[in-house]
Amino acid sequence: MKLSDGIWQRVMNRTVGEWKQQAEQSLSDFVLLVWHVLEPDTTYRHNWHIDCIAEYLQAVASGQIRRLIINQPPRSLKSTLVTICWPTWCWIARPELRWMFTSYSQSLSTFHSVQRRLLLQSDWYRRQWPHVQLSRDQNLKTEFTNTRQGMMIATSVGGTSIGKGGDILVFDDPLSPMEAASDAMRNTANDWIRQGFLTRLNDPKMGRIVGVMQRLHEEDTSGMLLAQGGWEHLCLPAEAEERCIVHFPISGRELVREAGDTLFLEREGPEELARKRIELGAYAYAGQYQQRPAPTGGGLLK
Repeated sequence: MKLSDGIWQRVMNRTVGEWKQQAEQSLSDFVLLVWHVLEPDTTYRHNWHIDCIAEYLQAVASGQIRRLIINQPPRSLKSTLVTICWPTWCWIARPELRWMFTSYSQSLSTFHSVQRRLLLQSDWYRRQWPHVQLSRDQNLKTEFTNTRQGMMIATSVGGTSIGKGGDILVFDDPLSPMEAASDAMRNTANDWIRQGFLTRLNDPKMGRIVGVMQRLHEEDTSGMLLAQGGWEHLCLPAEAEERCIVHFPISGRELVREAGDTLFLEREGPEELARKRIELGAYAYAGQYQQRPAPTGGGLLK
């Protein structure tokens, strides 16, 4: 397992049994432990935003939050956390849960589904939680069940979902940057999410929905749903534009971000972000990295 120095110290201070018990209680610790299965050749670097997102997802799992939208920069572990690790963690305590996932392309949805299945079928996961077993007669790349009747279904925006549903729905990057720039494609995707995917809850009263994406346009899927109201919103810009306080819903922790603080300093500091700002341009950077999409004219003017 490749871990940064600080995380190695954290691991060594606990026994295997203690880590297993902690991983069952903490999604953040679960991510650390399963990293070697998903990314065997990549060093795991921990950061506060992983703990924060994990707490929001745990609050969704417990029913404390029922509608959640997370906006964060690209390559900041959003899919690994939300779409791969969280569902497989939830199955430890509640293997009967049924999930439905969607992304802007079928290839992306399939990749996430294969990663979930890879983790669930890994020798390591099966040794720790042998009660979570996938069924042999329904074990496809995009749709599989377990022996407790739990299910995970992966579809794409515009794909077929009629007749299928879930206890928890997850949309992960429902728009690509190119699609978001087109009024027609953006509206088509938003309509499918609103009128199709979000109607797939098995229990509209108790079901939960989570969306995670980088902002691409003022009227992208996040913008559309947030304007309607009723959603908890976790917004994590790459750089804090002013002093703000980040709240953690489970522990009650509060983290202060001063103006200019970067989200994930160990991975992407001021120099790297300055380079991204030049490469992307003001408009794209404001949306994808700062989660503050601006009108095209405004972005060009700045």
